[in-house]
Amino acid sequence: SRRLSRLTSGVLEMIRDDRKPPPPRISPQVTDEEIDQTLEQFSPLFAELELQDVRDLSATRLVGLDRDLLEMILVNLLSNVEKYAAAGKRVDIQSRLDGARLSIVVQDYGTGIPRRKYRSVFRAFTRLDNSIHAPSGTGIGLTIARAAARRHGGGLRLVNSQQGSRFELVLPVQ
Repeated sequence: SRRLSRLTSGVLEMIRDDRKPPPPRISPQVTDEEIDQTLEQFSPLFAELELQDVRDLSATRLVGLDRDLLEMILVNLLSNVEKYAAAGKRVDIQSRLDGARLSIVVQDYGTGIPRRKYRSVFRAFTRLDNSIHAPSGTGIGLTIARAAARRHGGGLRLVNSQQGSRFELVLPVQ
């Protein structure tokens, strides 16, 4: 039910009128605790897939951010790891606070995304593999995640990686 609720929220986030997005609901949070709680939701599935999460978390200070938006972004990124990169058997999550800037990196070790597809992965309903054997999905997860990051005043990008896929999230915090 939590997953369905997040999907519904994500779809609403995606179709929201870009000219009048509601402001983020900022409240005091410890980012690393939010990351741990989100990873806990994936724990049973990751264990079943023998997918190890390696955490390098150093955003331990209390900061102002929108917890729901952060969770929405992380869930979409981790869902993609579960669906497309579990064969890599590992996902790294890093967090850093630099003044009023929060940086979170999610790096998997799956097959990765071809460089020529970097821009298109954030377009709604874009899937790299639409074959019958591809994992189920709608192609809106990364669109939702980027829209949530932008609503928070930040950004989400896919960056070049030696292996797998590497997403960098940057958010301003108070």
